[in-house]
This record gives sequence, C-alpha cells and structure tokens, in this order.
Amino acid sequence: MFGAWVRSDTGFDKYQGVYTEETAESSESVLVLSVVICDEPNDNPGNWFNKVWNPLPYPVDGEVGSSESVPGYRVYSNPIDLAELADQRSVDAAIEKWRRDAAIALDHSLI
Repeated sequence: MFGAWVRSDTGFDKYQGVYTEETAESSESVLVLSVVICDEPNDNPGNWFNKVWNPLPYPVDGEVGSSESVPGYRVYSNPIDLAELADQRSVDAAIEKWRRDAAIALDHSLI
C-alpha cells in the first residue's frame, strides 16, 4: 500500500502539533511518499487502513519502521522537496530515486 501527502511546512510537525527548531527561511514544502509492505500476512488483516496503516508509526525519513502491534508489516517513508519537481523529467527522476532508495532500505523489489 502506498501513501502520499503534502507537508506544506517542514518547520511544523502536524502529528505532534508543535513547531520544530527549523526557521521559516529553511523550511520546505515536501511530498511525503510512503509504502507498507507485508513480509508475513496475518490471518485476517481485515480493514488495512485501520488495522495495518494507522498503527504503523512513520519512521525517520529514509528509514524503515515497524511495530509489534502490526507484526509482519514494515513501512518506509521519505519526502521529496516540491521545489525539485519542476517538470516531468525531474518528477520521473525523483520518483525513480525514491523507488530505488525504498527498495534498498526494505530489501524488497518495488517494480
């Protein structure tokens, strides 16, 4: 399962509801892409959004996260700076880089 959302201000952590130490001049708007993969399916995942996606915490950018409350599933998340997405070529290159980085971090093909 893939997820995408725009974080319009990296100087504000919307999940914690607090501002970071980042100055307004250095904050960015980013496209946050994430993927959840299943290494070992459980007997009845049921509603993926509520039983798998929501309980998995977002990992540190570029890292893989997991949770004991959702065994067998891992998540990778990494942002792409919106300023780098000026045209189709740059979008394609950014998505391909994200896909390669995710595949390496997860040790899993994402084709």
